[in-house]
Amino acid sequence: MERRFCRLAMAKNGTIQDYKLGWYVYKSEGICAYPYSTDPTVNPLKYSNVKGNYAVHNIGTVWANMLHNVHAALLAAHGYSETAFTNPDADADAGNVVFMRLFIDALAIQPCNPTFVNARDAWIQAVANRYGGTHKCLIWKVFASKGLGANADKFVDNFDVPTECKDSAEGGGDPEDPEVPEVPEEEETISPGEGWL
Repeated sequence: MERRFCRLAMAKNGTIQDYKLGWYVYKSEGICAYPYSTDPTVNPLKYSNVKGNYAVHNIGTVWANMLHNVHAALLAAHGYSETAFTNPDADADAGNVVFMRLFIDALAIQPCNPTFVNARDAWIQAVANRYGGTHKCLIWKVFASKGLGANADKFVDNFDVPTECKDSAEGGGDPEDPEVPEVPEEEETISPGEGWL
C-alpha cells in the first residue's frame, strides 16, 4: 500500500507541493481522481471514501494522500535534512528523516492485508517504539483531519484525537469536519480482503 507514496517521500528539498501521479503516461490529470495535496479543497478525500470501493488505485490514493499530509506536517514542524539518504543520523530529528524511519517501522509492524485503522495504529506504535511518543499528537491530528481519528471504524469518518493530544501544540488546532466527496469508479477491481490499501 505504501509503494505509491515512496516517490513523494523522495523529494529533493523540503517543499511540499501538490503532485499528480502518472500525468506523464496517462493523462494530464494523472491516474488518480485528485492530486496528492495538503489542501482539502484540492484533495478532499477522507477515510470514508474507501467504503464500498475495491478499485486499488482509488483506495491507494486515499492512503497515499494521508501519508503525504503526515510528511508535510513533519517537515513543517521539524525541517528538512539534505543528508537524509547519505547520513540520516547527522540530522536525525529532521522531518524527512523522522518520516522515512516511521514509514519503514510502521510497514514492519502492521499485519498482512491491513485496514486503514491497522495501518494508522502501526504508525502510532512506530512513533512509540522509536521516539517514545514524540510526534504522536502531530500524526494523530493529521490522520484525524482525514477522517481516520481515534474512533474511526468501518469506513465512518471520525475527527477525534486522543485526549492527551487535544491541547497539544504539536500539529495545530482541531481538524474540521469536512464534506466527503464521491470517488469516481475505476475499471480495475480487486476482491474484498485482497489488498485493502
